Amino acid sequence: MKTRVSFLLLVICATMNAQKMHFTMLDEVKEANISGTPEQYDLSIESISYDRTYDYGVITLDKKKTEQFIADMKELRSVYLSYVQTAKENNVESYQREIGKSDFRVNVFFSIGKGYKGYINTRSKLTYKFNVGQFLTGSSETINILMINTDRLISSGRSTVVSDNHALLFYNIEEIDEFIGR
Repeated sequence: MKTRVSFLLLVICATMNAQKMHFTMLDEVKEANISGTPEQYDLSIESISYDRTYDYGVITLDKKKTEQFIADMKELRSVYLSYVQTAKENNVESYQREIGKSDFRVNVFFSIGKGYKGYINTRSKLTYKFNVGQFLTGSSETINILMINTDRLISSGRSTVVSDNHALLFYNIEEIDEFIGR
């Protein structure tokens, strides 16, 4: 009983300290939450799922990993600008390249919609990719996308629960800058 009360108080305190921030990803407003104290905060970012079964996901990072992720994002920003310029100068219509991988692992919560029972994967790394192509149905516009993908997700508690990758997608420099600035 004492453990349950302590856990409940911890959840209430974490919720009270949470800050909600919003950023745009593919013209859709996504939510990023920062919770905890400034000394040990967590960053939680809604992600897009490639899996039709597990459509909702959240990537979470602790303070140390958040600082490294933001540093990675700043570096990816300059790589993205360079790749976009090169793609435009050479009239590239289709291209994909892995830019790198995170040096750290992240936790990923995935579930069937918000509010449903979810699963946690604690062993995923992030893969950074640059893509050029015509991704929108019926559009001939070439888009340059910065993709941040998780590994394939396997539940830490039930190895039979598996989900395809989750991703953060940024298709212009303004979205990257907005995310970094939050």
